[in-house]
Amino acid sequence: MSASVDRLVAVVEALRDHCPWTAALTHADLAEYLVEEAYEAVAEIESRDAAAWADVPARRADGAYPALAAELGDVLFQVVLHAAVSRAPGAPAETAGFRVDDAADALTAKM
Repeated sequence: MSASVDRLVAVVEALRDHCPWTAALTHADLAEYLVEEAYEAVAEIESRDAAAWADVPARRADGAYPALAAELGDVLFQVVLHAAVSRAPGAPAETAGFRVDDAADALTAKM
């Protein structure tokens, strides 16, 4: 993974290990947040028509692409958090039910 994603995974794992609220989360608890974040990303995409998105310099300048990146980052956070939830708080990473890399590998295999 990239250094940025590695840092995100480390931060989320630290939250899982040291924050009681995060440590108590289950996949079921997170389901509504995953849907909510996906809807927010869709809303950002639908805030402009397809032709407007094609003008990359203009969308960078008006903040649309940074806003979309932020919304998609929230979706990515959900994936990373689900991976963290698949591991017992404080347990070694190799005991996780799945890692972010496993999700990426599963997606790549589908393609």
